[in-house]
Amino acid sequence: MKLLLQITLSTLFIFAASLASAQGEHGDHGSGGHHDHNKLCPVYFALADVCAEVEFTKGPFDGDESQFLVKFFDHKSAHGEHVMVDPQNLEIDLWMNMGNHGGHGSAPLKIVKQAQGVYFVSEAYFVMSGRWNVRFFVDGEQADLIVDVKP
Repeated sequence: MKLLLQITLSTLFIFAASLASAQGEHGDHGSGGHHDHNKLCPVYFALADVCAEVEFTKGPFDGDESQFLVKFFDHKSAHGEHVMVDPQNLEIDLWMNMGNHGGHGSAPLKIVKQAQGVYFVSEAYFVMSGRWNVRFFVDGEQADLIVDVKP
């Protein structure tokens, strides 16, 4: 009986570890179903079938202003020349999960359209080092990019 309990607990532990590993690979980048969740489409919005990529032009910094460009493009163009698209009802914020369904954000970001599908984000303050979510909302659909801010 003791041996059976040890085998059962070991099996559960292995299953939980593999589940956590799969969640870490796929759950941190955004929402949606099957798609190119990689360098070709780092942030994916399934309902709009749109990708976004982020390029930090300043930072990310702990406590100082960070700035970045966000480029939105049609998912079907991810493998070739990007077809830039303007997202509907775009919102972006910063959020740090603190566990137990808690967390905190930062001050509102300044978002300025530069060109078709290209937005410059400034006044981004990661108020402490650690793992942050840059949360993108396109027409109500949320997709996140994980950013590790070093001290």
